[in-house]
Amino acid sequence: TRFEKRHVEQILQRRDFNGTLFSLFDMENTGSLPQTVFLDQLKSSLSLGELNWRDRNEVSEFVDIIEMVTFLVCKEDDITVSQFSQIFGCKGCSDKLLACMDTDKDGKVTLEEFMAFITLITSR
Repeated sequence: TRFEKRHVEQILQRRDFNGTLFSLFDMENTGSLPQTVFLDQLKSSLSLGELNWRDRNEVSEFVDIIEMVTFLVCKEDDITVSQFSQIFGCKGCSDKLLACMDTDKDGKVTLEEFMAFITLITSR
């Protein structure tokens, strides 16, 4: 299975997907996630040596967009599931996420590429 940009956008618009992804970051199962915890985990997991096969500029741009959108959506507050969906559902996020996942740069993402990236960003 190969996902095109529109498929990734559709997945990121789904509340059930975002709820599940949120729960992978919300290890305490509180229903809210401190911004610093979320962003620090994202930055830490994406700076790992495993990323040598990824375009570091794309990864950096993805993190920057997530950080900016998180602040715009949440201000100083913790992130809720609903806000998490807004963050990952924004257009710029899906574009950069696809670019980060697409390791062979063919404009499509395999299920394996998709799952490997999700696993990477949610690992501690």
